[in-house]
Amino acid sequence: MRTKKNKRTDDFDIAQRKKKISKVEKTLDENPSIEDLTLLKETDVADHPELIDNDFTLSDDDNDDADRSLRDLSNVTTADPFAKHFEKEITEELASTLLSSVTKDQKGIVLWNSEEVTLSHLGKAENFNLIAHFESLPDFNEGDLIKLHVKKSLVDQLPTANIWNMGQGHLSELQLELFTIINSYKDLYFPHRTHKNGEEIRVVYCLHALNHVLKTRNRVVRHNKKIEAVKDYVDDSFRDQGLTRPKVLIVLPFRDSALKVVQMMMKLLSDKEYTVTSKKRFESEYGSEIDLKKGLKPDDFEATFDGNIDDKFRIGVSISKKALKLYEDFYSSDIIIASPLGLSEIIGAENEKEKDFEFLSSIEVLVFDQTDVLLMQNFDYVMLILNQLHHMPKETHGVDYFRVRMWALNGWSKLYRQTVMLGCVTHPMIETIFRRHCFNYSGRLKVLNHPSSGTIENVHHANALVQIFQRVNVSSVQDGPDARFEFFIKKILPHYVNRIVSGQTLIFFSSYFDFIRLRNYFAREEKNGSGANFAVLSEYMKKGGISASRQHFLEKTVRFLLVTERFHFYRRYKIRGIQHLIFYDLPIYSHFYPELCNMIQDSSGEAIEKFNQGCTVLFSKYDADRLVPVVGYEKACELIASDKNVHTFHSQ
Repeated sequence: MRTKKNKRTDDFDIAQRKKKISKVEKTLDENPSIEDLTLLKETDVADHPELIDNDFTLSDDDNDDADRSLRDLSNVTTADPFAKHFEKEITEELASTLLSSVTKDQKGIVLWNSEEVTLSHLGKAENFNLIAHFESLPDFNEGDLIKLHVKKSLVDQLPTANIWNMGQGHLSELQLELFTIINSYKDLYFPHRTHKNGEEIRVVYCLHALNHVLKTRNRVVRHNKKIEAVKDYVDDSFRDQGLTRPKVLIVLPFRDSALKVVQMMMKLLSDKEYTVTSKKRFESEYGSEIDLKKGLKPDDFEATFDGNIDDKFRIGVSISKKALKLYEDFYSSDIIIASPLGLSEIIGAENEKEKDFEFLSSIEVLVFDQTDVLLMQNFDYVMLILNQLHHMPKETHGVDYFRVRMWALNGWSKLYRQTVMLGCVTHPMIETIFRRHCFNYSGRLKVLNHPSSGTIENVHHANALVQIFQRVNVSSVQDGPDARFEFFIKKILPHYVNRIVSGQTLIFFSSYFDFIRLRNYFAREEKNGSGANFAVLSEYMKKGGISASRQHFLEKTVRFLLVTERFHFYRRYKIRGIQHLIFYDLPIYSHFYPELCNMIQDSSGEAIEKFNQGCTVLFSKYDADRLVPVVGYEKACELIASDKNVHTFHSQ
């Protein structure tokens, strides 16, 4: 039993230790060059970024750079978005409400405020904020990255890395607006990435990821030395870590994309003394000796598939004082770069016994780049990753729980995670993730520019191709597939099977499930003798089968050719012999629409007679996200709201 005297002694010791911490901080802030710098043997993160091991022990060389390190630390204030976001403690009531994904609290009070804003370069956007945590958007005119609390070492290397801005030290207008948003730790949905601005955008999120990792390490190392100075006394002010070490997860579709990300990080970190471990192995496994032949395919195809397009990979990256370390164990990594398929092999499905996903428990920055390409892969793996984030680890993995942030211990890590989604299309699956899987208490911003004109203007045909847009009336999203199928087999297909409309007909499907459903229907009808013969082109076919289907269609031994969007995405063949084109649904990629329409010609490659050609498009009121980029915003609104179900367009 403790006596009052002993208790007073303990309280006195604690007070003395607190006093000593305060004295050390004050001394270092006022004069960081005095001998007391030995109390904070820190690495110079500004010039030599280092992320130490899980135990955050320091190397002997850290003393050499202490002066510069402390000057760099003087910039870490409450004005720093990093500190503002991760040091704020939200209430338990708010956390429970956010985790339930509701828009109102128990009293019926609206939690979120939504406003439409116009940015000078990005255009219109929808900004969501918690009413209890409302903050205006940051100053987009602030071009000084130091004032935006970016590490000086990264700013110094930016002219070398950012060659897409003609080697200038500052960011382009696009880069600056994007970086200002994600630097504020808001979630971002940007569906206007293209093959032309893709590398510009890559600079932005690599800069943000490295800046985040370096600040995390900087704070941990500083606290280590304060604790050492006062003999291991720890209070809540020293909570600076998560449950596991990895802080950034970057999800990409191909190895070539990972190669470019790592190369960008090398440029942003490198100086004369900086090294990259396992560099040759990495370049061998992620590079490609065979370059795509240029000029044979559209520009966007060449940009997407140039390089190593293996979609199964994962790699851990850690940052030490003078080296970027590749192929690190995930629990010793700061950044994980992976494809959905590659990561899914480790984290496993729910029914798999041997799986490991605890390294995802403390991800603070999540980046999905090229989300449109991820849609062309198995998107179930993306959902698997999202579902395996932020589970409480069953093992400690060497963590010091006295240093773990309280909100992480409470299981609220997902409320502090920033999610950045970058792609070139809008899609319901991406929208669903942004609405239902992003819980960031700092809010989110969605760029939503609507094109005034659509890709339909790129349809050029000698005989003014007639394009009929046929609306399918559906009562709900769930009823959409069945309603479309019934409408197609009863209202559209009979005209072609009974030769009311004669000629070679290509039917295009964006959904593989719709493709399978129609393929099976055609097979049954053909077997019964009541249907027309057909061939198919899908992403799972081998070259022999693809060549045979194309040849049969060209030689008119089959009348119908069923084609999936993924096949067109991965192959981009020019299919000859098309006289009639049916879009069972509009493509995810709007530029595929004019590409396919412009293929309509006879088997000799000549334009077809005006009355023996045509294009039919099926759409419903739930297809606005695909209709807008094809026909333009105003025309799409007209087609959806009109009393008429049939609308006709003529090519130029």
